[in-house]
Amino acid sequence: MKATTYQLNNLLNYLMGKAAYTPPATWYLGLSTSLIAINGAYTEPAGNGYDRVAITNNAANWTTALITNLIISNKIAASFPVSTGAWGTIQSIFLADAASGDYVCYYTAATPAFTVGNDIIVSFPIGSITTTRT
Repeated sequence: MKATTYQLNNLLNYLMGKAAYTPPATWYLGLSTSLIAINGAYTEPAGNGYDRVAITNNAANWTTALITNLIISNKIAASFPVSTGAWGTIQSIFLADAASGDYVCYYTAATPAFTVGNDIIVSFPIGSITTTRT
């Protein structure tokens, strides 16, 4: 996943002493039926059992970035609730700093895009949610 402008500004302002930054205690994995660009605009499914997946932000749930790979990935599987109706065609996956609304911090295209109909569980296995430097 790439960082959005919002997240890059948070980090740059913090690193340059312009503003405090506290990482979220929980990241929220979400889905978007639109492609997300660097500005973080998204179109989230509504209703039909859709809800973001909470992932506690700690060492037990995320790997450590190393100078050799510049990647952090999930150490636990993440599954959305069972859909109770259509969520549409999922174009992007994201991490946000709140359970609803607020800002997308990291995003990536769903490759390939996939359609979620009724009675479907969308799940991401260990190592499949990754953030990178770009």
